[in-house]
Parts: sequence; structure tokens; C-alpha cells
Amino acid sequence: VKSCDSSPCKNNATCINKEDNSGYNCTCSAGFTGSDCETQVKPCDSSPCKNNATCINDKDNSGYNCTCSAGFTGSDCETQVKPCDSSPCKNNATCTNKEDNSGYNCTCSAGFTGNDCITQGSYYMKK
Repeated sequence: VKSCDSSPCKNNATCINKEDNSGYNCTCSAGFTGSDCETQVKPCDSSPCKNNATCINDKDNSGYNCTCSAGFTGSDCETQVKPCDSSPCKNNATCTNKEDNSGYNCTCSAGFTGNDCITQGSYYMKK
């Protein structure tokens, strides 16, 4: 029967002999798992990236980065990008996101027209 005398626990884990001398248990250090704490837990194993983003572990497995799918942002890609977030409506126009976030509508200020309110309206002066 294996015991802690042989130092079976890896990666600075704590070994505890079972009271009935039937073996031992390892208490793993942070970042490790397995019966002998032999397996390093990689940050992406817990699926931290949201909304179908791609998770990439750092080279030393100390952290991760998410590559967001189109339409999402944030460190874990948790925030949906809304069309009006980029301020597409110009000249003090009001931007309204479409309900399904597939686009936006601009309500132009007086004197402006066009999809993004960039065209100045024509004014005619009477003589």
C-alpha cells in the first residue's frame, strides 16, 4: 500500500495518509488536479470565454485570452456590441439600435439628412 513516505504527490501538493493506512490523499496546489496532482489545470479548461469565443492559454498557463466572435467584446466576450456603440450617426443625430441589433436608425437634427445624417440639407433664400 502506497503512503506519503514515498512522496507520491506532485507539484507541491500536501500528502495525507489515510487513518486506516489504506493509502493516501493528495491536496493539490492551485492550478493542479489529478489523484497525485500530476495534471496542470489550464485556464481555458473552465471555458471562461462566452458567446462562442475562442480561448487561448498563455504560454505558461498563468492566464488566457479570448478571441471574440463578431458582435461581442469584453475580456471574456461577455458584452454584445450594439450598432450605435460606434456613434455612426453624425451632427448631433439620435441613434436607435434595431431590436435585434442587426443595425440602427438615425434621427437627424434639423438641417441634415441621409443614412448617417452627414448630408447637409439645401437651403434656398428668397430674393
